[in-house]
Amino acid sequence: MDVILAGYNVDSSIPGLEREAATPETLSAAYARISRDPRPVTELRKSAREEVEKARRSNRTIVFEYGHGSVAEHAVFNLDVLGVSRLATEALQSFRLASFTEKSQRYVLLHRDWIVPEELPDSEATAFRGYLECLFGSYEKIYELLLESGRDEARAREDARYCLPLAATCQMGVTMNAREVEHAVRRLSAHPLAEVRELARRMFEQCSSIAPSLFLFTEPTAVDRFALERTPCGADHGDVALYSGSDDSEIGSYLLSRRTGRSQSYCRNQWEEAGDEARAGVFGEALEGLRLHDTLPRCWELAVFRFELRLSSSAFAQLKRHRMATLLPCSYSADLGVTTPPCIMAH
Repeated sequence: MDVILAGYNVDSSIPGLEREAATPETLSAAYARISRDPRPVTELRKSAREEVEKARRSNRTIVFEYGHGSVAEHAVFNLDVLGVSRLATEALQSFRLASFTEKSQRYVLLHRDWIVPEELPDSEATAFRGYLECLFGSYEKIYELLLESGRDEARAREDARYCLPLAATCQMGVTMNAREVEHAVRRLSAHPLAEVRELARRMFEQCSSIAPSLFLFTEPTAVDRFALERTPCGADHGDVALYSGSDDSEIGSYLLSRRTGRSQSYCRNQWEEAGDEARAGVFGEALEGLRLHDTLPRCWELAVFRFELRLSSSAFAQLKRHRMATLLPCSYSADLGVTTPPCIMAH
């Protein structure tokens, strides 16, 4: 495993040679003073640059004594994460307020490279390696068979990856602000896997070396341990179960309120009395000119749906990219069954 601090934001007013030794802490300190100091922010930044230790003391007071953790969000770090298992990447990618780009098993042909958990005794580790050899051997064989059947390389890789283990080695680029780094380090330090705890340690080591004043609460608490607990798998439903959801009245009544200037409670009654044609007109007016890749207005977030899903780890890898959803994965379990792509079944 390797975690490398690839970059971080610094004040662009610092001359080029001096910028190499700069820290994002001065930006955090300067922006924190905006709420209490009448001077222009350009002067606040200059003052922080000239007195870095004073800026650090200010950060510690504001973030950790006053509890204004948002100040730490102005410091942003870029991290290279190499030589970790796919399971460890899932642990890190569970934090929503960050950006991740991962080595894709859909686009990259993998070779026999994996992580063996250090918790395994030698005898079990030997057997574990044997299972991994078997899985990667199946992956390679399926890939070749799909190519021979006329499948193009991209589709062959995409389908063959279904038999890859979570122990497969991965790498990724991570961008995360200091507040979320602290949150991730604290929580991952309580993880049951030694690999994930080591990942947390190295992230903290890299980021705190540049901005020590922005990291204090890194010891896991009981709440962090509870947050990491996964529920047992439940296989007593189909692949998709919708157990609660909004109808169109949540968004529709808001759109009516926006159009008429009346309260949403009043417009909810109006919406209930409106016919299908009138309702369609309200939505049509709001979505006029909508293009394929446009983001819907935020009021669409008023409609909330809760699903219980049973899906493969390959499908979950795509689902987890949607960070502003609340994802509560259960423990991986063979009791849920397996997913085999149709093209593999045909062979």
